[in-house]
Amino acid sequence: MEDLNVSRVNASVYLNKLAEDKVIHKHKLGKSNYYINSLLIKTLLQ
Repeated sequence: MEDLNVSRVNASVYLNKLAEDKVIHKHKLGKSNYYINSLLIKTLLQ
């Protein structure tokens, strides 16, 4: 996160909002959350 100059809390808030808006999908695995952009993956695999 330091490279992006964004705090972990700010990134989490932003990513959770994107997940709420169904732009990305949030997957929890253990203590970690993974955010998947399915549309981007689909586009890259075409």
